[in-house]
Amino acid sequence: MWDAAVLVFATYNAFFMPLNYAFKIADGNNGLIFLDNLIDFIFLFDIIWNFFTSYLTSTGVEIFDSIEIAKHYVNTIRFATDFLSILGMGIFESISSKLDVFGIFKIVRILRLNTVIRDLPIAGETKSVFNFIKLTFFMVIWLHCVGCFMWVFVETNADVVKIRPTDGEEIAMMWYPPLDWINYTDIKIYNETVL
Repeated sequence: MWDAAVLVFATYNAFFMPLNYAFKIADGNNGLIFLDNLIDFIFLFDIIWNFFTSYLTSTGVEIFDSIEIAKHYVNTIRFATDFLSILGMGIFESISSKLDVFGIFKIVRILRLNTVIRDLPIAGETKSVFNFIKLTFFMVIWLHCVGCFMWVFVETNADVVKIRPTDGEEIAMMWYPPLDWINYTDIKIYNETVL
């Protein structure tokens, strides 16, 4: 049950973080700021919880010793991403605005879906279907993140207004990435020889 709740919050983070980074939708919206801080505190509790949750070794032995559990959790990539994502919390951002970049690690929390599917007590074919759905879901998140970050890139590099030299009228300009590195002649020759 806890894993399901964590996955719901991680999914929210995976969609909300890029949107907020690109469009600043939480600026001035106290409800979204509260929800984001609440989810951050839930993940902070989850970090503490993981220091006391038993785990299975590769041989199938369940470890209950709290010192061994803590050592195991600290040495996982999951702890590293959890810890770095906590640095992106609003509390730490108020100390230094440079810490907000660590908020990007909140997106990585969605990778917990891998362990949830791996540990499901279901048949192999059904697990394969879940893995296919998971990969499709990861692709959607990836495209969402790329789209949001491309928006930020274009917004920060765009010339919004230019003055037309002929009549002095202001015209809106759209910025396009430089395509100098594409050699269209080579592409045309390649297409003609292959096709």
